[in-house]
Amino acid sequence: MKLWKKAVIAIGAAALLCGAFLLGRGSAGWLGEKAPRWDEVVLMHAEIVDRDGTFFHVRGLPCNDVNGQGECTFSATEDTVLEWRYTPITLEDFKAGDKVSVTYTGPVMLSEPAQLTQVLRIQLLEDEK
Repeated sequence: MKLWKKAVIAIGAAALLCGAFLLGRGSAGWLGEKAPRWDEVVLMHAEIVDRDGTFFHVRGLPCNDVNGQGECTFSATEDTVLEWRYTPITLEDFKAGDKVSVTYTGPVMLSEPAQLTQVLRIQLLEDEK
């Protein structure tokens, strides 16, 4: 086989591998981390049992389905959105007894209480802050 045919085959194979890699990176694009799909995101309404720094211990409210009525723990990270009426707030605004909605994704560790691994948003549901 001539040298130029080998070069064309090699370049084509490299282009095919690069295309497959880029297409397989997920919905966030080829440079970013894979974003969660909307059917993988869960919203739970809860009451804060305890909060210590970034750590939350909550109890699911009866309005949730059966999987969201138990107790769970999680930690807020720097990427977790904290808000009240779509206005940014701080961790200090959350107190024991407050009602919140917790939006999360990712695996849930089935311990007692359950542990949420990736909390995307915590929204204070109280009428007044």
